[in-house]
Amino acid sequence: MAETVPWFSVNFGYEMGGPPPDAVEETIDAVSEILNTDPGWRAWWRTSGSADLVSLLRYVPAGDAAGEVWVGDATVQVELARDGTNIKRLTTAALHEEARSAIGQIIAVAQQNLRLRPHPALPTITEIEEEIRNIHDDD
Repeated sequence: MAETVPWFSVNFGYEMGGPPPDAVEETIDAVSEILNTDPGWRAWWRTSGSADLVSLLRYVPAGDAAGEVWVGDATVQVELARDGTNIKRLTTAALHEEARSAIGQIIAVAQQNLRLRPHPALPTITEIEEEIRNIHDDD
């Protein structure tokens, strides 16, 4: 399969003390890989007129959660801060769903700000977990 230039990336910040749960970062990597290689998602993003969507997902103490969007000439940037108060208490499956939900929120913010048509369905948890296994198999 030919290499594709990624249009979607998520940088991850964790401001809750200690290391972040691995399952969140694994999910971010898996969903990013799926979106970057899926022709339907690529076609949807092309309608934005921007080369890429770069995001920063931060887990922060309660009360600091917010989101912002910047639209540049070639790049759309979304910063999303989510409440990370209970994140260390979540199961692996719940962490996968949390990260999937956060990515969905990032995409929805960009979609609304750019007035894009509805986006394709996010990958399912089953698809995400399969991609995580594939990523680990490649290591």
